[in-house]
Amino acid sequence: MRDLNVLKLIAEYLKSSDKRDVELSSKLLHFKAHQNIDTDKLYQTYLEWLKDNYNFLYFTGENFQQTSTPEVCCIDLDAKYLGKSISPYNRKMLTPLTQSEQDRLEQFHQLDNAEQAHLSSFAHKVQNQDKRLWAKWRSYPVSKQVDIAQSGLGGIRWL
Repeated sequence: MRDLNVLKLIAEYLKSSDKRDVELSSKLLHFKAHQNIDTDKLYQTYLEWLKDNYNFLYFTGENFQQTSTPEVCCIDLDAKYLGKSISPYNRKMLTPLTQSEQDRLEQFHQLDNAEQAHLSSFAHKVQNQDKRLWAKWRSYPVSKQVDIAQSGLGGIRWL
């Protein structure tokens, strides 16, 4: 599988009336299916997640021959943090990084994985909500960005 659109096809089975279809598609997508959730809602939730993260997904190369729970694709946190699309095949940014972006990534990489995930999600939300605030937020050092992100979306008022 080397086409992100295949994920949408697999996701169709999340809304199946056959429990086995739902379990298999959940396993393939590495998306947890909660037993008490309506399958249509599960499907919609996954599609929203896919749409939100589409430009940051890359193929890992994992498959069922390597592990019983392969993670076929993952989110590139660097790309999500910077708001830059990547190639899902080689995980390279589609546009070159500026020196400022390279410097911020160096600081970003000093954070632990949980902080990187949180900061990249927050950055993505800010970018989607207000481009002016996004531009201002990006100018801050990573340490200040972390402080703002830790206060939640209410932290946007700091900008």
